[in-house]
Amino acid sequence: FGDTIKLYSECGFSIYNMDDMFNELYYIETQNIRIGVGGEGEIVVLDDLNNNLFSFYEKENLIFTSGDIYDKKIKVEDKNYRDYVYFKEQGNGIIAINYVKLDNYLYGVVPREMPPSFEMEALKAQSIASRTYALYNLNKHRSEGYQLCSTTHCQAYGGMDAEHERTNKAIDETRGMVITYKGNIIDAVYHSNSGGHTVDAEEAWGGSLPYLVGVNDEFAKGFPNSNWSISITPEDLNNKLI
Repeated sequence: FGDTIKLYSECGFSIYNMDDMFNELYYIETQNIRIGVGGEGEIVVLDDLNNNLFSFYEKENLIFTSGDIYDKKIKVEDKNYRDYVYFKEQGNGIIAINYVKLDNYLYGVVPREMPPSFEMEALKAQSIASRTYALYNLNKHRSEGYQLCSTTHCQAYGGMDAEHERTNKAIDETRGMVITYKGNIIDAVYHSNSGGHTVDAEEAWGGSLPYLVGVNDEFAKGFPNSNWSISITPEDLNNKLI
């Protein structure tokens, strides 16, 4: 079966259709299974002895979670995730995608984007910005079969292993809060340090957004990344300008 993805759950695995998460379709009692690609577009579920437990097609939209109805979490390879996981073929292999509630997703984002040791009000502001950004960019990877990636291209996401009680609290205490402009959710881009002054969205990305205009930022000065430099050869600069 080539490359496979290892899953672990103490309570076995419950499997649902993405459009009906109330009626369990299958239950697998074993704690360890592997997911791989079979023949003719099938996705196969294997046990530790390489026995084929069952197979399905990607279009069936099956999602996997823990058999514990009170604690939906699942281990994928060496990382733990909340809620559900589903699978898509990619090239000759397969990828796992976390199908997760918004705030459960944020639990794994906010501590990756802001140190949990920061002041609680700062963590709350980051929670609101991250929630807003996620909703605005929800279909950023739609053509690839999922909504958001786990890198800084969208927002850094580390699943349950990244969570911290302080950032979880900040998310819980801002539940449902988003940033809007004239009733619409904004593109809540953010940065670690502005260097002392931001610029208009038009100057940065070429499109004008009335809520993203350049402002003076005294708080950024003197903190990490407020000043930086890069050296580049004339040849490299010329190649980048071509």
